[in-house]
Amino acid sequence: MQTDTSLLTPEFLETIPCNLCGSVETTLWGESEGFNIVECCQCGLVYVNPRLNRAGLQKVYGVDYYQMHGEDNARALRIKMYDIEVKELQKLVKPGKILDVGCGGGFFLSRLGAGWEKFGTEFNPAAAEDARVRFGLDVKLGPLPELDYRDNSFDVINMRGVIEHFQDPFSYLTTAYRILKPGGMLAINTPNIGSLCARLYKVKFNLVTPKYHIYYFSTKTMTEMLIKAGFKIVCKKYFYIGTPYAKWSDPFRIPVDMIRLRMNPAARLLSPAFFDNVLHIYAAK
Repeated sequence: MQTDTSLLTPEFLETIPCNLCGSVETTLWGESEGFNIVECCQCGLVYVNPRLNRAGLQKVYGVDYYQMHGEDNARALRIKMYDIEVKELQKLVKPGKILDVGCGGGFFLSRLGAGWEKFGTEFNPAAAEDARVRFGLDVKLGPLPELDYRDNSFDVINMRGVIEHFQDPFSYLTTAYRILKPGGMLAINTPNIGSLCARLYKVKFNLVTPKYHIYYFSTKTMTEMLIKAGFKIVCKKYFYIGTPYAKWSDPFRIPVDMIRLRMNPAARLLSPAFFDNVLHIYAAK
């Protein structure tokens, strides 16, 4: 996969320590689109380093990014997933005041029923405006740690497919802990770099996109970061069977792909959707 080589310059790159343990000792996990993806030698967190700085991220995120991720077919599949996730969330908590961090156009919040008091944050102005106009949502623009939410404000905070994008995910978790009510729930959905497909396919794992996905959590490192931020783990889920992404042919594709990659490591292919590709983790304050 090609990337904009103009981004791979000192103007748009920065080198960082591990966001979980602070170590600077790493080994190379893989290389994709001109970026190095490294694994921390101390705690095992996988992340892009050097990675795009704020100026670089401003170049890759914008109206076009929101529109690219808002196509009708992709949105229809995500809405089916939202309904699965909403059902699971409502097994764990009663309706209350919820904040959806990185709410996009507000479609997840729109799937919540009566009784929910809905709020969102978003970094993309076009997405935030869409959520306000389409669903009448209260959406603040900007990174969560920089917004002025009061302590003990929310019953639930949702981070769906966003924590891997954040420059400082630990600061988002500590902020979430601060603004959740005692006993409040944090729901996180993120690619699982410890999954079978991630371990077999490496950089051809279909959720490796280093311009956008800066961090790659495993169940272990996500759990450790949540505990470090003060949370208690409630449960972990790996939705696959019964989702719109599951295909009967995918388990058979994997061994075929492994043969293809052994014969030609440069083969153009990506991993299929599969069990444990995505981690859903629920944690309480």
